[in-house]
Amino acid sequence: MTNKSNFLQPAQAFATIIIFAAIADGIVEEAEKDIIVNILSPMRIFKLYQENIKKLLAECLKSLMINSDSILIDAIDHLPEELHETAFAVATDVIMSDGQVTKEEENTLNLLADKLSVQKEIAHQIVQVMAIKNKG
Repeated sequence: MTNKSNFLQPAQAFATIIIFAAIADGIVEEAEKDIIVNILSPMRIFKLYQENIKKLLAECLKSLMINSDSILIDAIDHLPEELHETAFAVATDVIMSDGQVTKEEENTLNLLADKLSVQKEIAHQIVQVMAIKNKG
C-alpha cells in the first residue's frame, strides 16, 4: 500500500485500523489473526476479499511497519464516517479478545477513539460491552 495509499478502499482502510490496534502490544499472534478474520469476514465491506482477507491483512501490517502514524491517518481519512464507531468497536474487540488490556493497548484505544471522533460516552459503552463479551 505504499504510494498506493491515495487509492485506499474502505475495506483496506478498515483493515488497516484493526491491524493497527492488533499490533499495539507489539505482536499479532496467530490467535489474533484468526479472531480478526472471523470478525471481518462476514462484514459487507469485505465481501470482495473473502478468499484473500489474510493477504489484505498482511499488506496492511506491512504498510504499518513502514510508517504507522501516517498510514493510520490515511486509513482514517479513507474510511467512511459511518464506519468510524464500527472500526473502534472491532478494534476494541480485538484488543480485549485475550482478556487483558496493556497500557499500550489502552493508549491505542484512546488514540483511535480520538482520531475516529468517537464520542467519549460511546467509546466508554463500547469498551464496557467488549469487556463483558470477552470475559468468558
